[in-house]
Amino acid sequence: MSVNYIQRTSHQYTEEKLSDKAFSKVAAELMDSGLILCSAYHWRSSPPEIQYGLVSVDSSKTEYHITINDKPALTTGLRSDANAWKTALQANGFDCDYTIEETQTTKQIWAKPKGTSLFIVSDAHDWGGEPKMMQLNYAEGVKLTPTLRNAADGVFLEFETTWELEKVARKADIESTMVETPLQDLGLITSIVESALGISEPIMVDCKFHAETQTTSECAPDIIAMRRQAAIDARNGTQEDE
Repeated sequence: MSVNYIQRTSHQYTEEKLSDKAFSKVAAELMDSGLILCSAYHWRSSPPEIQYGLVSVDSSKTEYHITINDKPALTTGLRSDANAWKTALQANGFDCDYTIEETQTTKQIWAKPKGTSLFIVSDAHDWGGEPKMMQLNYAEGVKLTPTLRNAADGVFLEFETTWELEKVARKADIESTMVETPLQDLGLITSIVESALGISEPIMVDCKFHAETQTTSECAPDIIAMRRQAAIDARNGTQEDE
């Protein structure tokens, strides 16, 4: 019988939700860096057909200008109201009619993120694992899945690391494999997200190991420290490349 080990880490960066515009800018920067916020139900190997950043949006506005005895009287945005005014006034002996004015406008807005999953663009970086849509797969059978949430209580970067084995493994082996195998990629993704947020480190980190046996244990402090250092190393490496 196989045993599925799961390690979940949550990095909290703010204590309240970012504005839609601010988080939309984060999404645009992430896309430029090879991480695309999308729905968890995107199951095509090609990147989501999403465009973040400033996009043009067309809108139209219709107004009904009511006249009484050929003089402007009032304006409404509803045809039903214009017809009601016209019918009532004509029934009372007034010369009433209305004209229609349509206005087309184009404005630029920041495209809002369409989900919390992060599609990993395969050729954006030298990934240690094999990118498969919203996941990185490793030869050891380890899988890493990142998500980014802009929730009411803050912005959270979350990682789920899974490892499926045919038998129960020692705790030390589980922790070392699940931490060290995806460490470089986890640090790189963390660095990219922190750069997009403009924040150098999280205000809180929650890290737990879990198994199908329903046992749960806290991550050792050195594991959290290793992952923080991986993010710092990735950030420093990016700055050197620039």
